[in-house]
Amino acid sequence: MKGIYAYYDTINEEIVYIGKDSYIDKQVRHIDHHSPSRYNTQQINRILQNNPNRYVYNIIYECPPHLDDVDLNGLEIQYIEALNPKFNFTKGGEGLNGHTHTPKSRQKMSEARKGKAKGKNNYQWKSYARVVKSGKTPYGAQNYVLKYENKSIRYSVNPDKLQAMADNINKTKSEV
Repeated sequence: MKGIYAYYDTINEEIVYIGKDSYIDKQVRHIDHHSPSRYNTQQINRILQNNPNRYVYNIIYECPPHLDDVDLNGLEIQYIEALNPKFNFTKGGEGLNGHTHTPKSRQKMSEARKGKAKGKNNYQWKSYARVVKSGKTPYGAQNYVLKYENKSIRYSVNPDKLQAMADNINKTKSEV
């Protein structure tokens, strides 16, 4: 569900920020604002994270299901214009509501991927020695296997020993 939210300053008793959220029922934007990894993406994030008890999140409008992103952007602009919150530095209506690629860009990405294998069938996975986990021993210890050209070469509970062997194989191969 889409909607409009606001942050309310409990000290000055005023709305200081208005935003839109494409998933207002899950409070996705509220979580984003408080996520440490988003600290530098918007100035409001730093303000909210540095003053967690001062600003209160409130949903101020839940959109009916038939409203689209254009309508949501328009509502955000109207609320910002009417309430003039001090931490909104644009008129609103920007930002992503869930990015979708155009048919032309999807076609370009598809063309770029053609001929490239994925996952286990990828040639790179088969062409070098590597150590992977291989279940547990009967005694409960982690077992590892040295794989090369998609074949299991050696099993051991000592991954360092197998890694040394893998490095030796890869080094020898690169010298050839």
